[in-house]
Amino acid sequence: NCDWSSDVCSSDLGTNITQSGTVSVANLSVFNATGDSVVLDSNNQFGSVGLIAAEASVTDTNDIVLSTSTVSSNLTVTAGTNITQSGAVSVANLAVFNATGDSIILDSANDLNSVALVATDASVTDTSDIVLSTATIGNNLTVTAGTNITQSGAISVANLSVFNATGDSVVLDSNNQFGSVGLIAAEASVTDTNDIVLSTSTVSSNLTVTAGTNITQSGAVSVANLAVFNATGDSIILDSANDLNSVALVATDASVTDTSDIVLSTRSEE
Repeated sequence: NCDWSSDVCSSDLGTNITQSGTVSVANLSVFNATGDSVVLDSNNQFGSVGLIAAEASVTDTNDIVLSTSTVSSNLTVTAGTNITQSGAVSVANLAVFNATGDSIILDSANDLNSVALVATDASVTDTSDIVLSTATIGNNLTVTAGTNITQSGAISVANLSVFNATGDSVVLDSNNQFGSVGLIAAEASVTDTNDIVLSTSTVSSNLTVTAGTNITQSGAVSVANLAVFNATGDSIILDSANDLNSVALVATDASVTDTSDIVLSTRSEE
């Protein structure tokens, strides 16, 4: 049971855990509703929170620190300020993290499936595949996956996005709006509805970049096999110290620099 006046709260009930008033716990709270639901969406003030449930939704008016948690279906975490963690988080279906105007830092050995993010800055790590659902980031985003990075909804990031799927794939082909994008992968495909700026990127096989308008860069791009750049009706300007192999271009104007050999594949300058 729970002694709400203490520094530590542990609630272990047979079915669901809900609330009718606010909860304030200075340090660790553990809510165990294995196979059922934890719904704590009032104006709570937690230190750190551990969750064991099928479905879980937790709200904190300030920072929230996620302790070791296992959710067998969906998780929603809403914070007044930052969302961080002190232990690994496992969520089988959709995890929604909302820290509007602040930061989400989830860089432990997490096992997430689909993730939705709302924050100014966000960094998320997954030990296996990660699927990005809708994401709205006011500044920078970093996503690191043990295997593939894909998406099920559009992503909007105002400044720098870094997607790291070393040895595997990054496929982000929805109606995204990126500022600049850095890629580390074996295969990568990225689509932006507007301009896209390529930051430092290393792709060990093939890369496809599709932009609604211009494709430019802020850092060198290295692609071992085929790189396809599609800016139909607009410009491609890739004049850094790139290391490209084979390149296909679709644009009105295009300028590409390579530090070694370059092979021009299919090319259409309109």
